[in-house]
Amino acid sequence: MKSLILVFLLAYSSHLFSSVTLLYFNDAHDIQPVVDAFGERGGLARLKTCIDSVKSEYPNAWVLFGGDCAGGTLFGALYQGKPIVRAMNEKPVFNKI
Repeated sequence: MKSLILVFLLAYSSHLFSSVTLLYFNDAHDIQPVVDAFGERGGLARLKTCIDSVKSEYPNAWVLFGGDCAGGTLFGALYQGKPIVRAMNEKPVFNKI
């Protein structure tokens, strides 16, 4: 929480930015999509696509992650969140959602 407050203070007080776009998410410890009667949706690919779409329009957008990519599920605990970090650092495939 202290880091998030610091980011807001830096963005607010800085004369380098006329405006700042912040993208914040957390609890990304499970990366598979939901599959039900409505089909397959969500998952890390959807999140990454949304972030890439916003960053294509606002290249200086800041992406903030609140944590918890290594707990909550067996997948998260086993791989310690490393696949999520790797996937989020991949280059964008699609420009728009």
